[in-house]
Amino acid sequence: MSLWISCFNIALVCLTSVALAGADIQIHPIDGHLVNKQNATLRCDVSGITEFRPLFWKRNGDAINPDGEKYVKDQQNNSLTIIHPKAADIGEYVCGFEYKGVNYNTTVNLQSVPFVYRFESKSKNLVEGDPLVLDCKAKGYPVPTAAWLKDGLPIDTSDPRVSFSEYEGIENATLRIENLNYSDRADYTCVATNSDGISANATILVRVKNKLAALWPFLGICAEVIVLCVIIYIYEKRRSKKMEEDDTPEEAGHLTNSHDHKGKDDVRHRK
Repeated sequence: MSLWISCFNIALVCLTSVALAGADIQIHPIDGHLVNKQNATLRCDVSGITEFRPLFWKRNGDAINPDGEKYVKDQQNNSLTIIHPKAADIGEYVCGFEYKGVNYNTTVNLQSVPFVYRFESKSKNLVEGDPLVLDCKAKGYPVPTAAWLKDGLPIDTSDPRVSFSEYEGIENATLRIENLNYSDRADYTCVATNSDGISANATILVRVKNKLAALWPFLGICAEVIVLCVIIYIYEKRRSKKMEEDDTPEEAGHLTNSHDHKGKDDVRHRK
């Protein structure tokens, strides 16, 4: 009986030692930062053990294979360097290792201050009654939220025509205004702000034209054509009248000459 108790105590001590050793193992992530497309480095410092398998790195669940062109892994300081990172590279990464059959991992981030892409054009022309849809293309990590300004002031959200929705993972990044009217003409600004209070913005001018705006040029052209036709008609009328007046003396001359010849012929017959 005492032998069983001794074996049990030894096993319990071993399991406790393993548990304590596992509990002391920690990974300390050190985030990287995207700055003007300079190389960014992520680190995962390990404490509690000195010998373990090389760190593995993952992005969106897929293993990262350092190729020296996009990624460079350094086993000496447990780091991953991203070469010339872009907006698509920001976000969460996973680093980890295996020790005595147990996987240890944590999340490390490539951070970036918010930035907003410019709108496709500086202005947008719409007609009264049309809907307005603007998408704020913003990036950053921590992920920012979007807010909209109209001529520098917050948009009136009590207007039932106004609504917001998510765009590419950014809350309130799409602005929609139904049934535009002339008073909706303004500069619209999207402001993207992260949890640290850092923000960026982009602005577009929205012009709203009257429904008949496209009709006025057509009516103007029609009016010009009508005036031109009237002018041509009057000119031709006067020209025809003048030609008739010019023809009248010639006909009278012909008639006079005919009478003269007839008189002379009569005289000759009498002789």
